[in-house]
Amino acid sequence: MQRSTHRDRQRLERAIDLYLRTCYREREVTRVAGFAACIGLNRSYVSRWVSALTGSPLGHLLQRRQLQRAEEWLRLTTLPVAEIGPASAFGSRHTFHRVFLAAYGITPALYRAQVTERDTSRAS
Repeated sequence: MQRSTHRDRQRLERAIDLYLRTCYREREVTRVAGFAACIGLNRSYVSRWVSALTGSPLGHLLQRRQLQRAEEWLRLTTLPVAEIGPASAFGSRHTFHRVFLAAYGITPALYRAQVTERDTSRAS
């Protein structure tokens, strides 16, 4: 059973990566239904399967991965903050701002400013 669960988790991670890459490329908003369609399974089944496998709802997993990507872009690129939301598959700049603030306790612009300031201080 353990081996099956490990394989299932690996499959899930690969499927999420593929789905998110598509969303990033097409600048599409992530949706549980979109993920289910991407892997060719029923939305309800996928939601139950992911929750049973990971203990987290699929929507939370997708959003966490989007936030990780956005945070990485804020740290490592000069892409304008206004473009990072749509580029990381959030529907709008407002949604990105709201979700990022809720997750990190700081706005994306302020996060970037602090990271840039910290990196500048280290280089001095």
